Amino acid sequence: MIETKRLILRPWKADDAEELYKYACDTDVGPVAGWQPHTSMENSLDIIRTVFSAPETYAVVLKETGKPVGGASIMFEGTAPIQKGEAEIGYWIGKPYWGQGLIPEAVNALLKRCFKELDCIGVWCGYYNDNEKSKRVQEKCGFIYHHTEENKPCILMNDIRTEHFTYMKKTLWQDMKKIRKAKYSDLPELTRIYNYEVKNGVSTLDLKPKTLKEREVWFYSHNIKNHPLIVLEDEGKIMGYASLSPYREKEAYKGTVEISVYVSEKHRNKGVATALMNKILVMARRDKSIHTIVSVITSGNYASRRLHEKFGFEYCGTIKKVGIKFGEYRDIDNFSLRV
Repeated sequence: MIETKRLILRPWKADDAEELYKYACDTDVGPVAGWQPHTSMENSLDIIRTVFSAPETYAVVLKETGKPVGGASIMFEGTAPIQKGEAEIGYWIGKPYWGQGLIPEAVNALLKRCFKELDCIGVWCGYYNDNEKSKRVQEKCGFIYHHTEENKPCILMNDIRTEHFTYMKKTLWQDMKKIRKAKYSDLPELTRIYNYEVKNGVSTLDLKPKTLKEREVWFYSHNIKNHPLIVLEDEGKIMGYASLSPYREKEAYKGTVEISVYVSEKHRNKGVATALMNKILVMARRDKSIHTIVSVITSGNYASRRLHEKFGFEYCGTIKKVGIKFGEYRDIDNFSLRV
């Protein structure tokens, strides 16, 4: 049995057949996930005794009622290209419980089991074309898009589909656990990391290093409203930070934020930027006040561009020769992401 704040994940029981049928008979639930709606309570009971009797197959039970409202499972054979040491997570939930964050809560619990108890090195998830709800679950849990397979047989529905796969590495999951809200005591190191880029890079077009007093204003404008500031700390060392800042002062832009990710020059090429980007996007997707994330990248910063493209940011255009740094005019590339 696995327990979360609102849920209990436990094996299915024969007594669950009535509740299972109540939700699994809905034509909006099964087909989009790749299985036929249940035809009767007897059909649901048969599914419990056969399909749902497999190891690591759980009823998602609402603590408030003690009754199952969906299902989730950890599979070691599935539609994903599972390799040794990997698993795949599947899930569904009854229509009355859509949009309440219950399945992300269940999936996060199964991820913890996969990585801490089953010693998996990676976990797959998949969703069929146009199943936006399933896609959102995976994004909210930090899975990263991996690849798409077209013309794929869906055996239980007897049709051909396009399936998209996402993936979570154990190392990424572990790094994300090291991320926390920034504290004032972090400010000297955050300032040092930023000033390194001022003096040596084009990630920022600031020309003069910032003082601690100047960065205080920036610091206190975050971790309020929809503007988080987070750091990745490992063994007492700040390895990098990420923030969502106001995009424009005009009130009409309040649902749009601008993202920044900075990694210490001492800790690059270790997956820090990926972990920070993933974590802050998970936070943004859980915040209903955020609609669009904007990023402005100095042209030629290929590492930053690749990072944004990895997470689905779309290129929106280039403004030519908009700033001068290191004696050269610099272009800026604009990217955005709907969350």
